[in-house]
Amino acid sequence: MNKIAAPSSKGGGDDRTTFVGVVVPRHIKLLPKVLSTLNEATVKELVKAVAADVGGEPPKDGFIATLAATGVDEDLLHRAFGGLHSLVTAALRHPPDTFKKQHFADDLKYLGLETKVALSIEKIVYGAKRTKIESNLEESRIRLPSLADFKWRVDVAISTSELQRAMKPAVLMQMTLSDGTIQTFEMPVEEFHKLRYNVSYVLKEMEELEKRGIMQGP
Repeated sequence: MNKIAAPSSKGGGDDRTTFVGVVVPRHIKLLPKVLSTLNEATVKELVKAVAADVGGEPPKDGFIATLAATGVDEDLLHRAFGGLHSLVTAALRHPPDTFKKQHFADDLKYLGLETKVALSIEKIVYGAKRTKIESNLEESRIRLPSLADFKWRVDVAISTSELQRAMKPAVLMQMTLSDGTIQTFEMPVEEFHKLRYNVSYVLKEMEELEKRGIMQGP
C-alpha cells in the first residue's frame, strides 16, 4: 500500500481559516499529495465523478476499479475521490452570493491544490448546475423532525394517594413534531423554571457565538 506523508504546516504564523473550517481534515490536508501521484486524465475523471455525485448521479458500481485497471493504486483513488468529495461538499455549504469566488480560489491555493484542479472544482461550485446540486443536497440531507406546534397548561393536583389536600401545580406540555409525532410530558413548576432558564441561557450563548468573526461569512 502506498503511503502519503502529511504535508508540513505552513510557516510564517499563517492562521488563515478556510471554507472547510478551523481545522482542516486530514484527508483534505493530504489531498494535494495524493493527487500529485495521479495523472491528469485520472484526476479529471475523479472530479467529473464528484460533480455528478453531488448533482444526484452517483458513480456506477466499479467506477474506481475501472480506473485502477489502468495501473493506478485503488487505495489512492478512493482517498482522492473522498478528499475531493469532502472539499466540494464543504464549499457548497457556503452561499455563492456571500462566498466570493476569489476568496474560494485563494483558499484552494492555500490548501495546496494545483491550478487545473482548483479551476475544475470552481466550475462545480460556481457553475450553471449549482442550483440543481443544491436542490439535490437539500433533498438528500438527513434531518430530525422540527417543532410544528406547542401547547401547555398548568394543572393543579388537589389531592394524591398520600395527601388529602395537595394543591400542587404542574406544567403539562404537548409538542407536535413535523412528522406528526405528538409528545406529551409533565413537570413540576420548579423544573419548568429550570427548563426556561436553560433555554434562555442556550439562546444567549448562540447569539454570542454568532457574533464571533469565525461565524461570519467571508
